[in-house]
Amino acid sequence: MATDTSRWFPLADASYLLPTLLTRRQDSSTYPLLPDRNLPIGIVMQQLRRLADAQPLMKWAKDVDAQGYDFVSYRLKDGTRQAFDCVKCLLANCKTVFWDRWSLPRQLAEQHRTVEDAFLRNYLEQAIQQANTTWGIQSRYYGAVDSFSAYERAIAAQLGNFFLLA
Repeated sequence: MATDTSRWFPLADASYLLPTLLTRRQDSSTYPLLPDRNLPIGIVMQQLRRLADAQPLMKWAKDVDAQGYDFVSYRLKDGTRQAFDCVKCLLANCKTVFWDRWSLPRQLAEQHRTVEDAFLRNYLEQAIQQANTTWGIQSRYYGAVDSFSAYERAIAAQLGNFFLLA
């Protein structure tokens, strides 16, 4: 269960890290977190486990924080596919990415809970202010009046870190 001290990471490549992590069983023996590299990580991570040594994960988190991230701004209505392609490209170029489908707290991204617009705007504003670059994904509805994409674009443009991808 997520708590106030839980961390939501930007999307980053941890493929080299996961096979090195060991988990501790109830009998104190250790077992690889990723016992078979062919298993989808989503299947592996369905059950909570206790790490035998959290130091490699903590180092990875520190490295991710130090690198910073790029923010992907788009309209869900008609820009999701292009945003996905942008995220794939950024990850292939060793970037770390804030993409709402991944980087928002799970209660917003997966459970579709309704929250105050002010809360979400504040969360997104902080994320954009901390971003190295904001990539706007051009689509028919991107930047529409009173949309989150218009809000994101305005903040990033004011910060001088906005680039529109056509």
